[in-house]
Amino acid sequence: MLKNGSIYLLANILYAAVPFLMIPVLTRALTPAEYGQIAIFQMLTAGLAGIIGFNGTGASARHHFEDVSEDEKARYNANCIYILFFSVLVVLAIFSLFSTFLTQKLSLSFEMIVLAVGVSAFSFIIQLRLVQWQVQKQAVNYGLFQVSNGLALLVFVFIFLFTIEKTGAQYILANFVSTLILSVMALFSLCKSNSISWSLPRRNVMTDIMIFGAPLVPHVFGGFLLTSFDRVIINDHFGLALTGIYTLAFQLSMALKIVFDAINKSFVPYLYEILKRDDAEEKLLLVKRTYLWYGVLFAAGLLGFIIGPELLVLVAGSAYKQAAEIISYLIVGQIFYGMYFMVTNYIFYAKKTALLSLITIFSGSVNIGLILVMIPVYGLKGAAWSFCLSMALRFLLTWALASRVIHMPWRLQTKK
Repeated sequence: MLKNGSIYLLANILYAAVPFLMIPVLTRALTPAEYGQIAIFQMLTAGLAGIIGFNGTGASARHHFEDVSEDEKARYNANCIYILFFSVLVVLAIFSLFSTFLTQKLSLSFEMIVLAVGVSAFSFIIQLRLVQWQVQKQAVNYGLFQVSNGLALLVFVFIFLFTIEKTGAQYILANFVSTLILSVMALFSLCKSNSISWSLPRRNVMTDIMIFGAPLVPHVFGGFLLTSFDRVIINDHFGLALTGIYTLAFQLSMALKIVFDAINKSFVPYLYEILKRDDAEEKLLLVKRTYLWYGVLFAAGLLGFIIGPELLVLVAGSAYKQAAEIISYLIVGQIFYGMYFMVTNYIFYAKKTALLSLITIFSGSVNIGLILVMIPVYGLKGAAWSFCLSMALRFLLTWALASRVIHMPWRLQTKK
């Protein structure tokens, strides 16, 4: 686990380094309003992630641990692609009906909205390729492809911005092209490694994918309310310029998420194997290590609270000084996100995804309610405080649910 975790961490750092390296360039090449346009586009793609493909990548990862043949697993993955295609058609049809409303509320052209659907669909295929390497513990292949994905975005952004035009629209187009190319490579790799076996869609398989993934749509939507929808409200109240400033602070706080995501990728196969063996001593050791990790996170939160504001101004420049006032609170919110990762996978293993969705939707709704109350009074700080409180609430509720669906010695006592 430590070996694979180190590889995932290195890959995550290199992959996430791309958008972080672009921040000083983008903040100086684009106005805060244009940066805000990029933020809304990214928010839209994040919101579509729960609908496009109906979380088939998660179903594929869970199905890998079933006692079935490799050919059966490959056919299962093919049905994930069929569901992806169907969901894209449905989303495009709905967006076409409400095109005027969406363009007004999002401050994006309809063409940009269609590109967001494309990026979400291509990202699904890329994630399907990555998750197959993850469950097979092929961390090196995972890392190389993930880094290639980031480098492709970097190359196309520089090509489109500095050879065509320095606008937010060019960044969006570069994102679409790079994701398209990587998705084609991912699909080719899945076919070559026999991870996909093309056949007619199978009703029972598609039903199984939907049973796992459909209850997660509210879960992902709740996550969207927690981490992305605040930009829609900020844009509605203050415009694209302040939306860009808030997004910059949020993106820098997500440096912590790089570490959390890497650890989680390595932790999931390790956790599932322990839960499958159901050994009391192994479970107790796992809980002790979880509490130790919480202590590390607490220390990291204190450090980020101290150095975060100065670091932001150094990276982004004085034009985004207002973002330094809120980044510390966003960092604390990300710490709760890291703690949440250590308990949510128990619920996935128990297949209680509908209950997890209720928690995420509730936490996201609380976040929106707090934002609507706090933003008119406290401005951007109100949005940051709302995010922090809502992430803490989601972590505590998820931990409570995890302790109910799977017994773990959270009180550091084994069963007699």
